[in-house]
Amino acid sequence: MKLAYNWFKSLLDITDSPEALGDILTMLGFELEEILEDSKGIILDVNGMANRGDAFCLLGLARELRAKKGYSATELYKSLEELYEKKLSTDTTNNKFKIDVKAEGCSRYCYRIIDNIPKVDTPDWMVNILEQSGIRPISLIVDITNFVLLELGTPLHAFDYHKLSSDEITVRYAKNGEKLKLLNNEEVECREEDILIATPLRPLALAGVMGGLDSEVDEDTTCILLEAAHFNPSEIRNTRTRLGVSTESSYRFERWVDPNAINMAVERFTQLLMEITSNAPIVVETNDYYPNTWKTRNIRLDAHRVRTLLGMDVPTDKMEEYWRALGCIISRSGDSFEVTAPSWRNDIVESADLIEDIGRLHGYENIPEHPPVTTMIPGGLTDKYQLEDNIKECLVCSGFQQIISHTLTASSKLEKESIKGVQVRNPHSPELHQLRTSLLPMLASAAMKNGVKNLKLFEIGKVFSVTSTGYAEGAQLGILLHGDSTPVDWVNQNKIKSNFFHLKGVLDSVFSALNIDVKLTGEIRTDHRFHPYQSALVIIDEKEAGVFGKIHPSLAKELSLDTDTYIAEITLDGLENSREDIRDYKILSRNPSIRRDLALVCDKSLAYQDIERCIRKSAGDLLEKVWMFDKYEGDKLEEGKHSLGITIQLRKQGSNLNDEEANKVRDSILSELSNFGISLRS
Repeated sequence: MKLAYNWFKSLLDITDSPEALGDILTMLGFELEEILEDSKGIILDVNGMANRGDAFCLLGLARELRAKKGYSATELYKSLEELYEKKLSTDTTNNKFKIDVKAEGCSRYCYRIIDNIPKVDTPDWMVNILEQSGIRPISLIVDITNFVLLELGTPLHAFDYHKLSSDEITVRYAKNGEKLKLLNNEEVECREEDILIATPLRPLALAGVMGGLDSEVDEDTTCILLEAAHFNPSEIRNTRTRLGVSTESSYRFERWVDPNAINMAVERFTQLLMEITSNAPIVVETNDYYPNTWKTRNIRLDAHRVRTLLGMDVPTDKMEEYWRALGCIISRSGDSFEVTAPSWRNDIVESADLIEDIGRLHGYENIPEHPPVTTMIPGGLTDKYQLEDNIKECLVCSGFQQIISHTLTASSKLEKESIKGVQVRNPHSPELHQLRTSLLPMLASAAMKNGVKNLKLFEIGKVFSVTSTGYAEGAQLGILLHGDSTPVDWVNQNKIKSNFFHLKGVLDSVFSALNIDVKLTGEIRTDHRFHPYQSALVIIDEKEAGVFGKIHPSLAKELSLDTDTYIAEITLDGLENSREDIRDYKILSRNPSIRRDLALVCDKSLAYQDIERCIRKSAGDLLEKVWMFDKYEGDKLEEGKHSLGITIQLRKQGSNLNDEEANKVRDSILSELSNFGISLRS
């Protein structure tokens, strides 16, 4: 918005330079874009705020400057304040013209019919102001409406009275498809949400945006119907945006036009017209439709809250002075205020808005500088995300690669049958019709795209399902393993294929890194996705937390995967609560260790994990390490039994362990194992 520097001085006794005035406006929140200069003088280009419709005019900015700097008001400023208080005539007894307001988006509409307007040129001083503001002078009537728009912020529109061919104005919503030719010679097609100014015969103007061509004033116009109104900002914005027609009027209507300033704009137009034409025109009649006056907002706050939020010590009396300077009505009791915002400040809706005004006027630069005093929250990841990071780190160190797949997917045989997927209401394609219930289909798809050869893939992500109470969302880990477990090189000439135990070892390392005690069951035969004899459940805190194993051969064939593909699906929700907070570390012993190899005969149905648990429990603190090194099945053993070669490594802290002590530990282990029907192989 461009306004002449000298025009500011017509309202206020300004002593500051244009540069200083621009700095003041910028600190008030109305940023100075640039300072221009032409043959007529200096121009300030000011950028207003979208929620401050009152400041898109000379008077609005003058109010702000006067409140900030205390400039003295000129006689013109005082006269405009008097016009604001002047009421329009409400006596319509002798009026021949009628108003019929049917649109809810129009809360106030008034007109004034002015006749006997002589043909007079726009005075040079007004032409200069308009040109400096970037508005092209057209004719006296139009120029005065534009001048009032820039001066007071209230749009006006003048119709040629003799072109109306009616004695009634209707403010209504348009009919769908109704057409109107605008002043810019463009014909627009209206919709039922657009507000029209019309006679019973035809539309005259697109309310708040632009007038119609067939009722415009021209050089032969001697009688006008001057219109001033207040429209709902959002309705004007919607119409302007849809039609792509932007005007100075619509720009202000969108941002709020003071409904109580309508009378001031009409009176100011009349005053200027009379002064320029030497009182030749005649005011025929005036009408003002304003059934429900603007409701004031009363906001309560206290001075302590103002000082607390701003962080600076503003005297209570100074607060009252600032608010009064902005046009607010104040009711004060000690340090407590009840503030009534003026009608032109529609942006003031709560106490924070009033406190912001104090900050702007007192000066943000006056906020004292001091180090912030606060409680710092330690950085880092939460337990849940730390858990996921630890899993990723462990798997990457094991040679796996992470994938990230789309949440939307199609149904897949790799989904658990008991889980129902969340369907998308309007899917873009059949391949993206539901939220995923498992990560395994995504891993299988990635494997196929990578040739299903020597793959170590994993993904951590969200899965979704439908439950009896609504929808469920949870985190899951998916793993896919296939091909050579280690690369072939000059040392390792033989290829070693990945198998069930490789995947088990990966999971063991993951849960060991997480410090989570996990138990693995034997075969599972109820999950159609897994081989019935090469799969196992993951049990944590006596609850099923996942499943892993070899993919079912028939399913692998159906999905074009190799039958030697191994997959795992682990639920991560709540695992962070299963982690042991403290790890037990021991000092490394300088003393040598002693090994004892045990050839144990046991039932095949007995899980090795249970055997190892029993050994660790009975061996006590002397046990350093235990592992299985051999497995034997043959005719020399009973049906249903096998022999497991297990090594126990013992070490004593601070002294050497002798054979007698080692044998005692071994015997204790064998005694405990006998309770499970386990014996030494003879």
